[in-house]
Amino acid sequence: MEREKMKNLVKIFTTGLILILLMGPTVTNAKEMNNVDRLSGSGRIETSIEISKRAYLENNTVILAGYNGQADALTGSFLAGHESAPLMLVNKNQVSESLQKELVKLKAKNIILLGGDGVISKNVENYLSQEYNVVRYSGTNRVNTAINIIKNINTSIKEVFLARGYDNLADALAIGPVSAKEGIPVLLTNTNTLPKETLDFIKDNGIKKVTVLGGEAAISKRVLNQIPENVKIDRINGKNREGTSIKIAEMYFADQNNVLVANGYSYIDALTGGYLGALTNSPLILVSKDNFTNDILKYINKDMPNATLLGGETVLSDKLMMKMQKIYDEPVDDIKPGQVEFYGDYESVILGYVNEHRKNHGIEPLALHRILVSSARYKSKSMIEHNYFNHSNPQLGGKGPDAIIWGKYNAPFNKIGENIAASYRSSGTASAKDIFDQWRNSPGHNSAMLDPKFTHIGIGIAYTSKGGSNFINLPTIIGTQHFGGN
Repeated sequence: MEREKMKNLVKIFTTGLILILLMGPTVTNAKEMNNVDRLSGSGRIETSIEISKRAYLENNTVILAGYNGQADALTGSFLAGHESAPLMLVNKNQVSESLQKELVKLKAKNIILLGGDGVISKNVENYLSQEYNVVRYSGTNRVNTAINIIKNINTSIKEVFLARGYDNLADALAIGPVSAKEGIPVLLTNTNTLPKETLDFIKDNGIKKVTVLGGEAAISKRVLNQIPENVKIDRINGKNREGTSIKIAEMYFADQNNVLVANGYSYIDALTGGYLGALTNSPLILVSKDNFTNDILKYINKDMPNATLLGGETVLSDKLMMKMQKIYDEPVDDIKPGQVEFYGDYESVILGYVNEHRKNHGIEPLALHRILVSSARYKSKSMIEHNYFNHSNPQLGGKGPDAIIWGKYNAPFNKIGENIAASYRSSGTASAKDIFDQWRNSPGHNSAMLDPKFTHIGIGIAYTSKGGSNFINLPTIIGTQHFGGN
């Protein structure tokens, strides 16, 4: 099928003085927007539902892991990223009312169960099959299940993460967002012995690289010695589990918009958070219930715009939450000219506006797609850093949106579209509604948002306190919408 592309742009310059003394929209600036929030429910199932609500308004496919299927939930982050689907927990023998409501809200059609009858009973499978298309990925144990999850996906795998799959799952928890974002699955091992199933998968699939998670106390050299010599082996580890999570964040999340925070010692509530990290470009940082290490503090001060705690007060106390919020309450200098902040809150709000707009016109909502989110953020940031406002990209030889969406990010769509908008003001900052209205009130942009052939979207909103000459050196906010469909 021949690929299609469409593009629209709108550029608006406003200043408080020109607007006949009308004050600009009252919007908190980028640094003041920093905040700490919490996603939690009355238990692990309800917390997984709250994470789903944050991630998706609607989605055809849902992945369910068992209430006690901790390892299945962790390795399921890779599947959730691949399927662009939420991952939630279900009781072994019944589907809770709250989960049923979330499935209805999502307008789910397909359900993938992770694990065998020991974690999700046949009764639950039969019950769900009355309303949904249900498949099950399982194995004789958690090691087998992890491998079978990968085998059921029609994609070539040449790199894997290797995590300890028993007792301490903290390292596997921290890698969840990376696994979902980068499409790198997690295989499981014992501390001193590499399971035959894992070794066979590495050999049979021609794996080129294995990245070991954690220090030698988690996975010893004896395991590494069992891996074929032609496989490249890397190890990511810090001095403790908190340190390892920081190493992962620094290695894979250079331009993060948010950070997820989980208890590295009691992590049941955070088991399903990996795919949310992929959707929001957020690393998952491990802490204890009431405190965080100096390394975490340094990372927060250096890199973290916003924080989302995964789990209730029994695992992440209000005391911890207040300590994190206090960091944001300290005075912070404005960002330097040319420095870019991503407005994650704006992106979420605009997604809601777009889908409400489509609903009002009888058109199916757009699902958020992790690759389109990455490409849209790249575009918005690029326009600030390279001082341009155009669908052609000077940093890519003047090529159009297809060079980013298809060329750089390899988005799996046959039809793509791009909307861009820029607002620069001498006072105040454009709101999320202002940006959406720019697109809605422009026929070309509006037609893209209402195109029924588009099924997925990514939104990137970037801000700088001083734009380049193309933006009259004023505070500038730039938005990009990337659309995909087949």
